[in-house]
Amino acid sequence: MTRKGHRDVAALLLEHNANVNAADDDQRTPLHLASFTGHRDVAALLLEHNANVNATVDHQMTPLHWASLNGHRDAAALLLEHNADINATDDDQTIPLHWESFNGHRDVAALLLEHNADINATDDDQTTPLHWASFNGHRDVAALLLSTTQTSTPLLTIK
Repeated sequence: MTRKGHRDVAALLLEHNANVNAADDDQRTPLHLASFTGHRDVAALLLEHNANVNATVDHQMTPLHWASLNGHRDAAALLLEHNADINATDDDQTIPLHWESFNGHRDVAALLLEHNADINATDDDQTTPLHWASFNGHRDVAALLLSTTQTSTPLLTIK
């Protein structure tokens, strides 16, 4: 119901004491699914009922990773308003800024940078968000990353 955006059904279940942090076999919570699909209204309802904003799934990805991965700026902004960990790392040491850079979501990148995402974070392969944006031809995201005063990514560190 959260992946499909059925806020009324989610509200009914929560009124009847459904566990807001219940996870499926892959450890995905309703907040992960609402964030993945960009259903901000459902995510807001879940957060009102104390959903864990930093819950992790099987690869240690948080709802903010999932919102960023799919370019859902409004959902990402809501999660950040509820103190989502901007620099939470998954199993590969990637942060949400890596994922949006990989997929080219400039508006989400700008939001994450406004909230002090670590532009120089490196994953297990020592690649930064700038590397990921560049590898995938996302010029607008690369330009945004380069325009920050925090950037010190040497592009020649790629193995």
